Amino acid sequence: MDVICPRWFDWFHGGLQFQIEHHLFPRLPRHKLVRVQPMVKDLCRRHGMEFKEFSFIDGNVYTIRWLGHVASRVKTYNCRERLHDQAVASIVS
Repeated sequence: MDVICPRWFDWFHGGLQFQIEHHLFPRLPRHKLVRVQPMVKDLCRRHGMEFKEFSFIDGNVYTIRWLGHVASRVKTYNCRERLHDQAVASIVS
């Protein structure tokens, strides 16, 4: 997920607005990530992959919702595991 921001605001984000490019090219200096972004977008388009790009606020909302979704999945998994452990314990005893 990348964050859309004006070019003059890049310094405030410190390159973190180019998360996709940073993870593809971790050793690339952050001031050059902006040059790679069009190539990555084109690659995603050619391979039918979604390139997520949000405003700063929308990106935070998306991230918080996604973390909530992941937390609910972990909670469901833990409940199922607990039920499984209880079932096994009742069979064993």
